[in-house]
Amino acid sequence: MSHTPGPWFADKLQDRNAYNIFPAGATHALLQVGGPAHDGAHPYAQAAAANARLIAAAPELIAALQRIIRAADRMPIDSPLDGLIDNARDIVARAIGQA
Repeated sequence: MSHTPGPWFADKLQDRNAYNIFPAGATHALLQVGGPAHDGAHPYAQAAAANARLIAAAPELIAALQRIIRAADRMPIDSPLDGLIDNARDIVARAIGQA
């Protein structure tokens, strides 16, 4: 099974340090990130915002890595990027459930 297609968006819930993650055009959230802390200066609130941004960017990050991998596959053998590309392959495989 594939992930919900992107782009995704993070929408902050009013008066909470929590965010709903929505796919484009959806009326229902995929998930909620964050928690009940109300102080925006609290480290948990900052982490919730950062986590929401990262999760919302996930489909585009995977797509970008996949494009980089395809481009690297056309490069000469023994490229200095081989280790990085292998790492990117492993990350994409984990993200899409193939590892």
